[in-house]
Amino acid sequence: MQDTKGYMWFGTMLGLIKYDGYSFTKYRFDPFDSSSISQGLVYTIFEDKFGSIWLGMTDGLSKFDRTTENFTRFKPSPNSNFPDPNISAINEDNEGMMWIGSASGGLCRFDRREEYSCRKSLI
Repeated sequence: MQDTKGYMWFGTMLGLIKYDGYSFTKYRFDPFDSSSISQGLVYTIFEDKFGSIWLGMTDGLSKFDRTTENFTRFKPSPNSNFPDPNISAINEDNEGMMWIGSASGGLCRFDRREEYSCRKSLI
């Protein structure tokens, strides 16, 4: 995926790679750093209207903060309305709501204004 700043982003089985046209930066899971990328395969990469990079992964959703270069992890729980952790699609509507799709066919509206809570699965 190429973002609005011109960077190229590549999801791999081991994490995320950013290419600035000259060099590559690798982001890999670190079990001792809770702000590192989640462990797992990157299925999809999406840039929202604020310039944040979102990752759909085999173990949930992650948001990359460009300023701090830290990741925030959002992992569905078995008790949530959206328990499938395999996030295969991410999009954003005109109102700023994130739409999250799972590999098992689930679709969820993800409201960032409500503490990143996920509403009931729509499918």
